[in-house]
Amino acid sequence: DLEKVQSLREKLLLLKDKKPLLIHNTYFKALANIGDGDLAEKYLNEMEGKGVPPSRKTYGKIIQAFLKQGKQDKAEEYIERMLDIGIIQSQNNEEHGRRKYQLETTTTTATTTTKRH
Repeated sequence: DLEKVQSLREKLLLLKDKKPLLIHNTYFKALANIGDGDLAEKYLNEMEGKGVPPSRKTYGKIIQAFLKQGKQDKAEEYIERMLDIGIIQSQNNEEHGRRKYQLETTTTTATTTTKRH
């Protein structure tokens, strides 16, 4: 359950030899599994505020959470963010003026096609 995961996360972050990104990404995985993109987004802001930069895996879990929640538009926002900061590259499809992005994780492959403005 999410409360237990949150409690464990807080305890792990207090350890002296902690690996904060690993701990945070484990939490993002739990949020992806339950499909809570809104909480994942809130937590990302907190994490970045504490000086922990997100990784490709972090963004992938946030995208998965939003897709599971049925919020493809929010997932696409994070794909655009990953493109803007250079974490992923796009494959241009000039014929349709669209770009196709594929994010692979250990459990899921999410593919979406968006128009870039």
